Amino acid sequence: NIEMKQGISVSIFDKIIDIITLTGIAMLCAVIITYRFSTAFNIKFLLGILLLIIIGMIFLMTKHAKGILRPVFRILVPKRFKERIRNLYYSFMEVIGTASRHKGFGIYLLLTFISWIFVFLIPYMFARAINLNVSVAYFMLFIPIVYLAEALPISMLGVGSRDAALILLFSLLNISKESMISISLMILVIGNFPLLVIGFFLAWKNKYSLNLSENTNN
Repeated sequence: NIEMKQGISVSIFDKIIDIITLTGIAMLCAVIITYRFSTAFNIKFLLGILLLIIIGMIFLMTKHAKGILRPVFRILVPKRFKERIRNLYYSFMEVIGTASRHKGFGIYLLLTFISWIFVFLIPYMFARAINLNVSVAYFMLFIPIVYLAEALPISMLGVGSRDAALILLFSLLNISKESMISISLMILVIGNFPLLVIGFFLAWKNKYSLNLSENTNN
């Protein structure tokens, strides 16, 4: 029994925490991979980039980010949507404040981290299914970077970006690109497609309408 803008705020907050966690893990894995497979990069430089990215993402979730976001808001948001977007932003900041002060917030972060670990193991199971003998440790190093590439808004459902990341990273182990394409297709068809189908039918059955006005209660 919450307003639409509050529900959207909770959903966005959860997704941002997901992205921050994934980015942190992926960047740490990138540092380890660089240390393991190459001496051409400065490890301290990569660690510095990792720290700056995580700090920047966290900063955007604080009240101090308003000073940076306000000029962007004025330039990019059309006048007719400004009031609604402003209300949604303040609702989002309220959700952040409430969640971060809750005693269960630490447990939520821990569960988010653990859930990502299980997600990273899924491609390893696919590899076992096609008799690809690669250590699970390499999957735990490579897959976070693959999923981060997949999350970038440059392709539909990660098609192309996920394939390229898999091929590039596992080429370090001399794994054929055909095997990686097979795993990529499994991730798409078995991992993502069922969720899309279920979500579509749930949305079709309930037929929710999106209205961000102040008097919306459903």
